[in-house]
Amino acid sequence: MQIQPIVISTLWAGLFAVSLAILVTIPPKHLVNSFICGATGRFTCDMLAAQGVRQSAATAIGAIVIVLVAVFVQRGKVASPALVVCAVLPLGAAVSMLNAMWHLLTLASLEGTALNKALEVLSVDFGEVCITSLSIAAGLAVGMAIVRILRRERLWGEV
Repeated sequence: MQIQPIVISTLWAGLFAVSLAILVTIPPKHLVNSFICGATGRFTCDMLAAQGVRQSAATAIGAIVIVLVAVFVQRGKVASPALVVCAVLPLGAAVSMLNAMWHLLTLASLEGTALNKALEVLSVDFGEVCITSLSIAAGLAVGMAIVRILRRERLWGEV
């Protein structure tokens, strides 16, 4: 396992999270927290994937870590939803999404075997986007449930 690509990916994820935080106007005092959360989640995901964990499971665990770190680094112990969203987006399947959009745009000009190949690649890219998005959503839900359990709050409202 080479650590250098993981560290570079971690730093880019942190910078991406900070860039998104600036874009959605998170207060400047929380920009460092955004970097920490985004970098920690990507680092966790990449380290697990390097150890042989399936990408979907590594992504879900990365999202869980982001929620836990966001709650830990916020002083009021309430993580800003905007902070969590900015930190979790670097875990997304951006390359697959862009490839899927490209293949979708080129379908009209293809015929025969090229069309069949493009449809096959499009379905693979779309499947990866869906699975990654569901992994992130599941990780966020589990992370929020863990936080509520640690705070001894009710997971469900009045029953």
